[in-house]
Amino acid sequence: MTPLMFAADQGHDFMIRLLVNQSPHADIRHKDSLGCDAFYIACARGHILCASYLLGCGADINTINSKQNRPLHVVAKLGKKDMVGWLLRMGADTGVSSTQPFDGMGVKGPPLEIAKASCLPPSLGAQILEMLERSDPDSRRAVRYT
Repeated sequence: MTPLMFAADQGHDFMIRLLVNQSPHADIRHKDSLGCDAFYIACARGHILCASYLLGCGADINTINSKQNRPLHVVAKLGKKDMVGWLLRMGADTGVSSTQPFDGMGVKGPPLEIAKASCLPPSLGAQILEMLERSDPDSRRAVRYT
């Protein structure tokens, strides 16, 4: 893990801005041993401000890790409702399937299937499922970040 990834993991948006702007070695596309970059890590931790800054710097909203999971898959699994909504508004692809199951889950597929199989509290799970089911590609941001 790089300092940029640690900052994303801990939600230190100021440090992310500092590293991206001041350090020639802060590469937003660098991946750790699990194939996760700083954007994926910020999303998985629910740090919207950090993810927003990284997305604005050119991070890929549909970045994949070594198990072919994307940020929308992991936040649906972990129950990060606000991050699910933000990723959907920013144009994350809901139709793409993971090719390998998450640890502890026998399910692979699109984020909706991951959310259905997650062991979330019923009310939270229902809210996330509704968000993913209602997601309309036309209502998302017209400009996609890549």
